[in-house]
Amino acid sequence: MRRDVHTRAAIAIGTLGVAFSGLIATAGVQKLSPAEAAARLSGTWTINRELTSGFNAPGRRGGRGGANFALDGASGRFGAMPSFVQRGGAGPSTAQDASDMTAAERAAMMAMRDLQQVAESITIKATTDQVVFEDARGQRTYAIDGKNAKMTVAGAEVSAKSRWDKAVLRQEFSTPSSKLIQTWDVDDNGRLVLVAKVESLKLVTPDQKAVFDKQ
Repeated sequence: MRRDVHTRAAIAIGTLGVAFSGLIATAGVQKLSPAEAAARLSGTWTINRELTSGFNAPGRRGGRGGANFALDGASGRFGAMPSFVQRGGAGPSTAQDASDMTAAERAAMMAMRDLQQVAESITIKATTDQVVFEDARGQRTYAIDGKNAKMTVAGAEVSAKSRWDKAVLRQEFSTPSSKLIQTWDVDDNGRLVLVAKVESLKLVTPDQKAVFDKQ
């Protein structure tokens, strides 16, 4: 009887120790300074297709509510063709017919599509107040100040905003009709994780995750 009590006590203490260690590890990540978080993001990264969900290899179709991607052999990047889900649980829906859109609406749609493209290889140079992405499409620089800045994408005006959310870089790209939300983080295994979704008044995509290995 006494042995059982001692055994249960030892198990309880061990469990508490593991939980406490996990809390310490989590707290350590959350307490990273912006400079430390920027250093973790910086480097050259290559997409890990096995761990990437929502970003499908060429010739494969995403599941219900997922996204179809095709590798562009000329540029070496994945092009997003999202399958939208209506708000309110109405199920999959196709985007508005382009013939029903104004020129400005078509440009905004193409801009959002362009922003969703993910390169197979990407180099990030981040500091506390700026991040630079470089890939097959060229170089893009964003101020990390939580303020909206105007930029032109595919002929449309887009508002871009970047800020630190603890150790995570959060970016928002907005047009009058939709918003792309992206978060960039490095997980416990040292891999870069991009989570992205598109929101609008009528449509929303589920989170899409791309995982990258550091080179």
